[in-house]
Amino acid sequence: MIQVKKILFPTDFSRRANRALSHSLRLAKKYKADLHMLHALVLWDDDPHNPAYHFPDKEELQTRLKEAAATRMTSDLEKSDVKDLVIKQVYERGITPSETIVRYAGENDIDLIIIGTHRRRRIGHLFGSVVEEVVRMAPCSVLTIRQEKEEAPTYALYSSQEIL
Repeated sequence: MIQVKKILFPTDFSRRANRALSHSLRLAKKYKADLHMLHALVLWDDDPHNPAYHFPDKEELQTRLKEAAATRMTSDLEKSDVKDLVIKQVYERGITPSETIVRYAGENDIDLIIIGTHRRRRIGHLFGSVVEEVVRMAPCSVLTIRQEKEEAPTYALYSSQEIL
């Protein structure tokens, strides 16, 4: 059984991410693990030679995106019982969400990534492109939480048997 000391929960604040948050909090409590909430700040203006991707004031936009993410993370956590948990809220800039998630996991010795995915399948693909890349490239275990049409209780996933 792997030792779970650090859990990474990447979020885009979608419904599927909120479902994965409840699982992340439950597992962090169960294993007394630190929970890293990550929101990738992705702006496609990193190519200085591509005029189609330039934004008016890049730094101001980055600041506003970070503030919005901080507000949303705090709001999402206020709805849950998070006492006795070490939670680190992180806002990382990157080229793509998957690259940012994988890089952060590697740089911070993350033991488990818990990420939400949608129910839709594309032909030949199990997950959406971000989740698929994270599963393929992550330096640690990845638990994907599928968004159900109807919400199932979080406790249904956890029985008396160890899942990890």
